[in-house]
Parts: sequence; C-alpha cells; structure tokens
Amino acid sequence: MIPITGRIVTTALLLGALLAPAGTAAGEVAAPVTTGAVFNDPQGTTARKNAVKDHIIGAVNATQSGRTIRAALYALADQDYADALIAAHDRGVQVRVVLDSKYADRSAARNVRTALGGDTADGYLAHSKYLTVEGNYAGHPDTKWTFTGSHNLDHSSLRENDEALLRLEGAAPHDAYKRNFLDMRAVATPVG
Repeated sequence: MIPITGRIVTTALLLGALLAPAGTAAGEVAAPVTTGAVFNDPQGTTARKNAVKDHIIGAVNATQSGRTIRAALYALADQDYADALIAAHDRGVQVRVVLDSKYADRSAARNVRTALGGDTADGYLAHSKYLTVEGNYAGHPDTKWTFTGSHNLDHSSLRENDEALLRLEGAAPHDAYKRNFLDMRAVATPVG
C-alpha cells in the first residue's frame, strides 16, 4: 500500500501532467490528445503567447477527411485560423460554422464564408467560443472532442490577452455542445 503522502504526490504529479499547458516550439502546431487546459501567457515567449491559437489550429489540422468540425464563433478575425478551417474543408472534413453577425464582415470571416458557402450561418448573437471534432482525430479513431474557452479569434485574444482553452474528450461534453450548435444554427441566417 502506498502511504498517504506518496498518494498525494502521485495524484499531484498526475494532475499536473494533465492540466499543465503543453508547450510548443516556435512555428510548431500542437495537436492535443488529452483532456486538459491550455493558457496564453501574454508576457511569455512567442510560443506561450500563441498557446491557445496553436492548440486550436492543431485540432483543426489533426481532423481527418470525412469527419466533422463544428465551430461557434463570436469574432473570427484571425486569418491563420480561417486558413486552417478552409484547408480542413478542402481535404474533405465537414466544416460547419456559426458566426456572430456583428463580426461576419471581417476579412477572415468573409474568407471562411466564401470557401464554405452554405456551411456557415450568421447568428443573431453567437457569443460562444468553441469547436467540436467528431471522428478520427490525431490518430484516435471515433473520438469526440470539445475545445472551448474565453478567447475570441482575433489578434489580441490569441496573442496578447491572458486567455484559457479547455479541451475535453468524450461524448457527454461533445454532444451537449453539438446540441447547442444545432440550436444556434437553426435560428441563424444561412449564408450561401
């Protein structure tokens, strides 16, 4: 039997490994494969400033053809994120997006709307910030992932603010967010 002190240390180490933000080298896009949290560090290195953005783009890039991404976005102004969604769509991923109509005229949002056409909708007030991935993801077959946090997809949120991203594996959170997405999409105005 492990003494109580040993169990506390073991639990703390496991929890730390689970919740510690994964670091990425400059220019490297991380594909998260565990449930946990990621935080931007506006005072840190470029990699730490981009931690949330790199994980979101890593999730999009790791989604395989024939699978589904659903994104509910308040502000889509980051072209790198838009390019990742467009590339996923081009390689056969079903990409569905609900955008807040207040920010739908931003260049990155317009580019996504043009590429996806009818797969986007302008919401009356889509203040949510999440992305779900359904299917084979990052080498894991038939998984369901949810990425949600405090960040908007604009320069200050993705690089300059102290933002948080929570990544969750499992059907329960994914299916709850999927229902929310479908509810928003049902009242949003289709584009294209």
